Amino acid sequence: MDITYVWTVYEGWTYMASVMDMHFRLIIGNSYQKHMCKEIVLESLRQAVYKTHDTRGIMVQSGLGNQYLSYDVE
Repeated sequence: MDITYVWTVYEGWTYMASVMDMHFRLIIGNSYQKHMCKEIVLESLRQAVYKTHDTRGIMVQSGLGNQYLSYDVE
């Protein structure tokens, strides 16, 4: 799970959070927003869980930013 900074001409800095399945090397969840907050991480995780169906035994590795350390994300 990672957040990428994206520069746009009209919006300035925007952010894209993504969740990658490291076994298949596929992006299974992503979210694109103007603000880097916990909602961007939550939405990308929701998409990943929805596409995965069986989440037993899955580990999530992320950065240590406050977006990842919120109570809702944990």
